[in-house]
Amino acid sequence: MAAVFISYKKEDRAWAAKLGAALSAAGYTASWDTRLAAGDTWNETVCTELRTAKCVAVLWSKASWASRWVQA
Repeated sequence: MAAVFISYKKEDRAWAAKLGAALSAAGYTASWDTRLAAGDTWNETVCTELRTAKCVAVLWSKASWASRWVQA
């Protein structure tokens, strides 16, 4: 379980990594799709992470705004 779940579009992965590193440096745990293991179901894993996170950070960009997955 992570304290912060990061939602982003793959085109913004570098920004998600920077945010994750900053959160980690501040003592928080962060989760995004880099935690998916082989055989995991993306939707189930993301829903579990969202339910257990204390905070959700959505990285809004032109790419993410156009993504129905990020919007959902």
